[in-house]
Amino acid sequence: MATSNRTVTLPTLALGAGVGLATFVVGYVLTYAWRASAVAGQLRGLNLVATLFGVETVPTWKGVGWLFFGAHGVATRFPAPGGGTHLVNLVQQSNDGTVALLYVLVPVLLVLAGALAARLAEATSTGEAAGAGAAIAVGYLVGAVVGVVLFAQAIGSTGAHIAPDPITAVLLAGVIYPVVFGAVGGVVSTYVRPTARSTSAAAGR
Repeated sequence: MATSNRTVTLPTLALGAGVGLATFVVGYVLTYAWRASAVAGQLRGLNLVATLFGVETVPTWKGVGWLFFGAHGVATRFPAPGGGTHLVNLVQQSNDGTVALLYVLVPVLLVLAGALAARLAEATSTGEAAGAGAAIAVGYLVGAVVGVVLFAQAIGSTGAHIAPDPITAVLLAGVIYPVVFGAVGGVVSTYVRPTARSTSAAAGR
């Protein structure tokens, strides 16, 4: 019972929220630093058409946002020529095979974030650590929701827009990914920390 209470305390949630939001920002920044030039090249054709029709061009930072969401399995909604929309995951559609490494980057960052959150919460059992790690979803969800809004691109005055699919952005990127990988990171931290303590104790003797 004590373990359950410990995992849902406000300080634990606050720590998790801070770590989670920071992790979302770091993940986006790393994606931008690595893929911005490639994304700019991919947007060149789309922006050329936009310029010809007098429509606002898509900035690179938004395109990187679509790619970053794609690394979470979230597709981007594009207006279809005949009406409606079609979904495209920019990671899957890329001709550059190395971009698939984003599928690894996101889980690794979330596992590290979960481990950090568990350490900051001073979790001592696997249950506490898993709860503290999963708490990063609070902040990561905020980042996902804000990202859906910020990365949306209106297409002229037609009312159509390009944006990450909001449902999967919230469920996959905002909840499932950080809860699962954050909890894993929290649990992993409980297996790493005792070794460090033992080494420290042995050195003291």
